[in-house]
Amino acid sequence: MNRVAFLIPTLADLEGSSLWSAAVNRESAALAATLVALAGVQLCWRGPRYRMSMEERAKDGALTNEQARRKIRFMGWFGPALALTGCALLAFAVLR
Repeated sequence: MNRVAFLIPTLADLEGSSLWSAAVNRESAALAATLVALAGVQLCWRGPRYRMSMEERAKDGALTNEQARRKIRFMGWFGPALALTGCALLAFAVLR
C-alpha cells in the first residue's frame, strides 16, 4: 500500500463533501462562463477594426482576397457564437 495515498483525496471523497465546495464550484463555473462571454464581446467589439485590417492587408498584398474573406467570415460568426456560448454557460451555472 502506498504511504502517500491517504494524502491524495479521490473524486468520491471530494464530491458533496460540504456546501462550501459546491459554492466554490458554482462560483468558479460562473467566473469561467463570464470570461468566455467577455471574450466573445471583445471579439464582437473589435470586429470592424479587424475587418478593416484584413482589407488593408489584402490591398497591400500580404493576403489574397480569398484569405482575407475567409478570415473576415470566420470572425463574423466566431465572436457572436462565443458571446452566446458564454451567456448560456453563465445561465446554466447560475440556475443549476
